[in-house]
Amino acid sequence: LAGLPELLLMGDRRVRLLTSDVIYQSLLRVLSAMFALPPPDVAALFEYIPLNPGQPVELEGRRFEAIYAVHTIPTIAVRVNGLYYSGDMRYDEVWFGELVAQGILAPQRRDRLIHFAEGATVLVQDAGGGAIHTTITPELLAALAAKGQRVILAHTSQDELDAEHGDWHGRVEVAGSGYVAALGDQIPVSDTQIQELETIEASPLFARLPLRERWELARAVEKRVFADGETIIADGEAVDGYTYLVHAGLVEIREQGRVKMVIGRGSSIGERGVLEGGIRLNDVVAHGRVELLCLPVELLRPLALRLNLRDALGRADWLWQQPMFSDLLWATMLDMALDFSPRVLSAGETLFSQGEYPSESFLLVRGRLRILDNQGQVLDEMDKPGTFLGARAALYKTVRNATAVALTETEVWAMPLNGLQRLQMVYPHILMHIRAVEGQRGH
Repeated sequence: LAGLPELLLMGDRRVRLLTSDVIYQSLLRVLSAMFALPPPDVAALFEYIPLNPGQPVELEGRRFEAIYAVHTIPTIAVRVNGLYYSGDMRYDEVWFGELVAQGILAPQRRDRLIHFAEGATVLVQDAGGGAIHTTITPELLAALAAKGQRVILAHTSQDELDAEHGDWHGRVEVAGSGYVAALGDQIPVSDTQIQELETIEASPLFARLPLRERWELARAVEKRVFADGETIIADGEAVDGYTYLVHAGLVEIREQGRVKMVIGRGSSIGERGVLEGGIRLNDVVAHGRVELLCLPVELLRPLALRLNLRDALGRADWLWQQPMFSDLLWATMLDMALDFSPRVLSAGETLFSQGEYPSESFLLVRGRLRILDNQGQVLDEMDKPGTFLGARAALYKTVRNATAVALTETEVWAMPLNGLQRLQMVYPHILMHIRAVEGQRGH
């Protein structure tokens, strides 16, 4: 539970939660009381993936396994490929033997607790001490070191470790507040390149690239500095062949002399002009001192092919013309457009049916849809371009409560469930609006 309410309240990323069904139900009750929301509304705030002991989960190339730990409330120890985390527990192999002798702990369960972490590349162990957490002893440290190549202790301090077990200094790591442990392949970058890599990763569009491609991009970009009030792009000027990423400071986008929006780090401008040519359409001015990362056309074109940006340009333009999106950055529309797939329905064709489990949500582009209840009665007819439908059921993981049928030839854009979840992670404000609109309609 620690840290989860803050992540949910910040809302800047969609949270995935893997835990057991028992812990999940308890968590819903706790969060429901904290947020003053009914459990179904709390459940919609994050994605829950069941991870029960004895039922491994394969997710994005990783194998998640869990066992119940030894604690005063249900907690789990988790293993993800070579990474092991004990969770909150009192880990004491001598004490486990005493519990077996007393008939409290089954021998098989003791063996699972002792051997679950064996062979781990990284072993993270709760070491808070006391009656319900792990107490650090020479025997414990030796046992942990024998199980994993790298041991990290949580819920303790380096000073405490050095004072009582100084001979282990440098042989184990202590995860204090804000500690970051590097895992995986090391990418050799300078401090400056790290800053530039972080800016690229702050752009939802370029964050779609694999890490190594983002790193190569960070090495190749140019950096330019603009003074307060200096014009970066002038309305009507020929495209200079560059896409710009705000690296530091704030940038004003002006339309007919008025400030339309102010953008900051990670925001990108100029993709459209570079990909399509022509002239620039807005004034872009530095608001204070500004640093920009500049991507020449030679860098953007292969990335555009990699991300299929050209296929999404028309969809991005259409989205930008809708009132709901007209005040957003065009690069945001381009990023969203990548997750939509056009679909054309003939008159009389069913888009989705009542009782189906949803795997997509939809955006009406043209045509007319009739919405029917489970008795075949008409609930609504939709013909307004830009209308979202089907997102609520997908987010709440409930079956469809209505059927949608095309009355005329109708075009919709489908967004798969993983695209919808990404929308909530990257643009939570947009999805909150969609949920509110669908909630008012009730279907």
